[in-house]
Amino acid sequence: MRHLISIGERKLETEIRGTGEKTVVVLPGMNSSIDDWNEVIRELSDMCKVICFHRAGCGESEPNSFGASVIQTVRDVRSLIDALQIDTPIILAGHSYGGLCVQRFAREYPDSVSGVALIDSTSVDLNRLDSLPIPTLNEQQSDDDWIAECKRYASMTPTEIFECNPYIFDHNQSQLSEDTRERISRFYTNPTLYKTMLQEVEVWYQCAKETKESGHFPDVSLKVIARDSKYCVQILMNDGIPRDEAELFEQTWHDLILKQSDLSGQSQFITAINSTHFVYKDRPDIIIQAITELIRIC
Repeated sequence: MRHLISIGERKLETEIRGTGEKTVVVLPGMNSSIDDWNEVIRELSDMCKVICFHRAGCGESEPNSFGASVIQTVRDVRSLIDALQIDTPIILAGHSYGGLCVQRFAREYPDSVSGVALIDSTSVDLNRLDSLPIPTLNEQQSDDDWIAECKRYASMTPTEIFECNPYIFDHNQSQLSEDTRERISRFYTNPTLYKTMLQEVEVWYQCAKETKESGHFPDVSLKVIARDSKYCVQILMNDGIPRDEAELFEQTWHDLILKQSDLSGQSQFITAINSTHFVYKDRPDIIIQAITELIRIC
């Protein structure tokens, strides 16, 4: 069920499903809505309470006055679980940018975490990607391009965003209710979303550095899920990226994800075969299986 949960002077759009002694908190990636995680949330809610929320400035979650950053999201997670009166350690699951936020939360509040799932998570060493000799890939998929796109959409109306944003409805429409389609449309055509992501992208290298230099990651059960690098190399090549660039980028990304296994002595590294970065869409079964195991052992 969808709620607007008050955390001080703001409200966060939050999906809460299931009951039980254990709680899983899911942090989607930067450009991802709660509805993208519906299958994962539905399956896990049969075993425990599942909480998934939109970061401040995304969806119906109200923006804060401090700007969008990893530490602000971490503080919102803390405020959210306090507002919901959850006083037992939680299992945290984060994808991409959400995974970076999860890493920071676990370091800031180690006693509040019983288990972690990092799903193709942004690395604290993401700056390593910038030094790679991949000119063709950088020309097609650079941070500067993403920043420019966010700036452009942030200045548009929802109608204008819808007209020029072809991936808004990259979903299987036959399986979505009318209410869900409407929520997805509102989410991806909201100019505030792009203002928020612009703020996050502009500081994420600094946030990654600060996360790396913050407190120790707790020695808890940890599942590190990586996309299928060989599968992604082929996709990049199909898009015109030279093999050497595609292999170098994907191998470096893979190494960064693998390194996250060193965060805990109780870690397991999992490759989501035939999955892109969007594991929650390509292989939700892998995520469900990993978190189910955390629910069992944590």
